[in-house]
Amino acid sequence: KILLTTDTLFDVIALAEELGIRDLESQCASFLTDTLNVKNAPWLLTLADQYHRHRQSEKSRQLLDQCLRFVMENAEDVIATREFLDASSSVVMQLVSSDQFALMEEDVWRCVLRWAKHKSGIATPTKKWTETDREKISKKLAGIVRHVRLPLIDGRIYADEVEPTGVIPVELTPDRYSRSEE
Repeated sequence: KILLTTDTLFDVIALAEELGIRDLESQCASFLTDTLNVKNAPWLLTLADQYHRHRQSEKSRQLLDQCLRFVMENAEDVIATREFLDASSSVVMQLVSSDQFALMEEDVWRCVLRWAKHKSGIATPTKKWTETDREKISKKLAGIVRHVRLPLIDGRIYADEVEPTGVIPVELTPDRYSRSEE
């Protein structure tokens, strides 16, 4: 008998896949479905992403898709958790670049900024950032910020919340007020 926990899930499923134990693979997938919740979803999604990157199998893709779907459908609740802040940059990029991520673009920006600040160890408000703080956050957002649909952010919100950070690359800023001018 095997005791499945969220800590052992991906090790057990890897073993089941290698040994061709389809019933155990199925049990692992069911376990994931039964245990996936708003609080553990960012962590399980990160593990599923790592597992898929390593295995590149149909089963690993299915588990990753299952976690992604859950997070996409529960985006507002998931990004509000402390656990979201520990998600990998790969996971954050997948979420932000998806059309299925059920958030207004302003909230996408806020969640990636909150994530980057956490990953950079910066807790100070934007107005009190040093140039070093700005550089650290810019590095964390590199690659990710290109997937935030900046033109969809209301012009006033952009001016008040996005522009003051100074972390948006120049080539991404020209159309920033297109929505407010319509």
